[in-house]
Amino acid sequence: MKKILHSERYMYPVRFRAAEQLLRDMNLAAFYQSPLEKRLQPERRIALGLALRQWLAPVFPNLNDFPHLYFTDGITGGLNAWMASEVRPVQVFQGEYAYISHLRPVQKISQLEELKRDSVLKISQPFSANGNFDEHWAAALEEKIPLVLDAAYVGTTAPRAISTPACVEKIFYSFSKTLGLSGLRTGFLFSREPHSALAELEKAAYHNYVAEEVALRAMQLGSVGHWYEKMAPVQLEICEEFGLTPSHSFLTATCKDESYQHLKREDGTHRINLSAELTRRCDFLI
Repeated sequence: MKKILHSERYMYPVRFRAAEQLLRDMNLAAFYQSPLEKRLQPERRIALGLALRQWLAPVFPNLNDFPHLYFTDGITGGLNAWMASEVRPVQVFQGEYAYISHLRPVQKISQLEELKRDSVLKISQPFSANGNFDEHWAAALEEKIPLVLDAAYVGTTAPRAISTPACVEKIFYSFSKTLGLSGLRTGFLFSREPHSALAELEKAAYHNYVAEEVALRAMQLGSVGHWYEKMAPVQLEICEEFGLTPSHSFLTATCKDESYQHLKREDGTHRINLSAELTRRCDFLI
């Protein structure tokens, strides 16, 4: 079986022509305003918050339980703010997005039995290591320990409701993977409780207004499941050609072929990034 030629360890997104056209159509001069001028025009940001909750409703039907919405510098910006204020120990499953371990020590676990009730669990769903909806999520909910959810892959899978009971404290989301907008840093943090530092930025109106407008327009291009419907057949075609197992996310696949060992995650998964191949084959407006 031939080997896929272009696969990076880091999860670079697909390049969508529809997103490129969206950016071309924007009048960036309209955003050349002072923060004070923006504070006097809050309607657009309110509209974005309402649109985002509605757009994500098929996946997160209970987002109103998270009344505090902050606009962040991608998911990593939200994680930075959370980790800067989090006083409890933090734990993650092996194979999880490794970024926060560079901010401060975190406990890495491989089994549910290792979960510590005095620690908060940072977990992704779909799971970062393989792009799949993972059984760890439901099992962790049953343990009723404090959770924060990294929802980076939402929008790249078929819509599936994700339960968010009271133990889920925060949800991090962005359009980086959904529409390849990682360079625009369109990040959002939904929280049950206010975050003092991010609330202060809200008061000062310090935001990436270009990214917020891009996010608002991006949602108008299609529903939360739209891009999966377009890309899943191409993902399957690639996986059949290269002998890979398609993930729930159209961006990824997995395999046991040791020639991909350089892509092995901590949990042993060989996660294959399909972005370059998807971009090459989908050279059309979608």
